Amino acid sequence: MKNFVLCAVAPAAVPAKLIHEVSLALEQIGLKRLNALPTIHERVWECEFAGEPVIDHRLVLQALSLVFKADLALIPQTPARTSRRLVVFDMDSTLVAGEVIDEIARVAGVYEKVQAITARAMKGELDFTQSLHERVALLKGVPKASLKSVENSIPLQPGVAHTARILKRHNIHTAILTGGFTFFAENLRTHLGFDEAHANQLDFAGDVLAGKVSGAVIDGQAKARLMSEIAQRLGLTLDQVVAVGDGSNDLPMLTTAGLGVAFHAKEKVRRASTCEISQGTMQTLLCYMGLSQEAFHDV
Repeated sequence: MKNFVLCAVAPAAVPAKLIHEVSLALEQIGLKRLNALPTIHERVWECEFAGEPVIDHRLVLQALSLVFKADLALIPQTPARTSRRLVVFDMDSTLVAGEVIDEIARVAGVYEKVQAITARAMKGELDFTQSLHERVALLKGVPKASLKSVENSIPLQPGVAHTARILKRHNIHTAILTGGFTFFAENLRTHLGFDEAHANQLDFAGDVLAGKVSGAVIDGQAKARLMSEIAQRLGLTLDQVVAVGDGSNDLPMLTTAGLGVAFHAKEKVRRASTCEISQGTMQTLLCYMGLSQEAFHDV
């Protein structure tokens, strides 16, 4: 017998029909509804369930999520749920609303070529390291000054700044683990007040891109390894770690962390992750972590 918390996060007040339909659906797959947790915000409903699902509950929740335009997650009820001490994030299309390398390609006049490779890599159709070298080679000659304009043109995903403030308030260690580039990741780390960032290093030939990256490429396996190393350095177990990402190269860390959250992710990533955010903003993450009281109020 396993215990879970069902967390529902709606765009407005959680409707009674959603509560009824979710409860009924989970009971039909083998989960008994227990106690509703105290209401912390009208947009959030949390309830305890117990049992062993006879089918993958994520399929059920994904269908209901589409119907009610709400994010739904069934999270194991363990002490770790409210004691996560490390959150690691992918950068492109997770913290920021776009792919940095695609926007550099736009400046270089090779957007369609690079974007096509990026899309296939994020779906897991291409080896990430090989695809990165191919894309970066196409950026050769882009002036360093153009990178700043690209950085300024890509906005944060909604809810990211608020989420960063709340995590910092709770002294939760935060890190960016990205297959993107240090130039952008370090500036983003500083802007959000994150503790560390790990990214790929672009090479320059004078004041223009050389079309290469230096050092070992940060791919999916490297992200998982870095996450584990950070946790070990902080004296944490992986149960205390949350990973958030959207692409295929995030899967190793999403499936290794105590809580892996697919954020507006590719289908392959959604199927493999503990839970997902597909309707709302990054603030939903705070609810999944048991911080609902601060998810929609900057207290």
